[in-house]
Amino acid sequence: MRSKKVKKAINWFKELPDTLFWWFYRTVLIRVKAARLRRKERISVVFALSNLASWKTETLYRRMLEHPRFDPKLAIIIMRGKDSRAELKEYFEKQGYPYSELTANETICDTLNPDIIFFQHPYEGDCIPNHKFGRNRRALFCYVIYSMRSSTEEWATNVPMVNHCWQVYYENRLNLETYRKLNRNHAVNGLATGLPVMDEMLIPKESVADTWKPSAGKKRIIFAPHHTIDPIDWMQLSTFMTTGPLMLELAEKYSDRVQWAFKPHPWLRKKLETFWGKEATDAYYNRWAQMEWSQFEAGTYLGLFKHSDAMIHDCGSFTMEYLFTGNPVMYLERPGADYSTGYNEMHIRAHALHYHGQTRQDIEQFILNVINGVDPLKPEREQYRRDYLIPPGGQSATDNIIDAILSPRSAHKFL
Repeated sequence: MRSKKVKKAINWFKELPDTLFWWFYRTVLIRVKAARLRRKERISVVFALSNLASWKTETLYRRMLEHPRFDPKLAIIIMRGKDSRAELKEYFEKQGYPYSELTANETICDTLNPDIIFFQHPYEGDCIPNHKFGRNRRALFCYVIYSMRSSTEEWATNVPMVNHCWQVYYENRLNLETYRKLNRNHAVNGLATGLPVMDEMLIPKESVADTWKPSAGKKRIIFAPHHTIDPIDWMQLSTFMTTGPLMLELAEKYSDRVQWAFKPHPWLRKKLETFWGKEATDAYYNRWAQMEWSQFEAGTYLGLFKHSDAMIHDCGSFTMEYLFTGNPVMYLERPGADYSTGYNEMHIRAHALHYHGQTRQDIEQFILNVINGVDPLKPEREQYRRDYLIPPGGQSATDNIIDAILSPRSAHKFL
């Protein structure tokens, strides 16, 4: 009887203006639906995914597969202008994961009827209409960010889906308190559980497959450029138009002592084609992919990180993630750019523990220091790892999230 009443209320309020519906959703429906969900013997969970490289909930999915209370499913949804479905399907089939591929005419709720949806990206504008969270509001939403949080800008802190989620998971109490002051809803749905990516990055190196080419006696350095090369990009991180050709030149110069991995942002290639043309872009990528002393990596990167010796990058999401390795890392900087405004304290501290490169001399000296084992920032990075990169509560972030979903008492521990 209660189930029919809840469904009737949802259908009725769907017809009301969005502002009124979402107020009712946040203040009434979430509580009713969460209490009902926690009484269920099996909870249906859908991970709505569109891009392999930024899938940061795989450990949570695998843990739920083993858990008697969860029935997790993978759903491939469609993003505007960023079609990475083939890469996802290939990976799922390789791993033996069953999945559903939704058409543009299908909603997640009508097709899979989940209790909970984990969206990969919180930005409504990126999804086609039927795959937006607003079209799937019969379910409760939970959110794991696709990288560790760094930005304090409005676009990152006050995204509607995040404000309407049942539960949003944060790295630690420092970040949760930071976003309580910034979010429009004061992060009342925030829980300091840690993130599944933190569990992945803390897996012992010996337990992760080595994805590097054979490189006996050489140091292993990753070059990871960001995609924001266009002057009209709203975020300006990339230094690639100047450092891209230089890095390939330096990689070849030190190829007798360094094995290289080229790990660009997935969106860089298409953007680069508009500036260099397809032929020149393909030639650049192929050089990294085909030389004995280098490789090109487009997908997941845990093994790449774990078995590396250093990284050179200008990608915001890697600023904290690579510090899990304990290895030296250089951030390529734009001259005159401000790397302290618009970022949270955790990110600013991580950036300060990078070596900073603006010139050929800076980069080359870093490469030589890696080869020679010179790393004066190592003790400070190790302290940062202890202070900020260990999930709270004495267990994995994945188990913290599962406990928070199943029990209001457990969820309260992470407030």
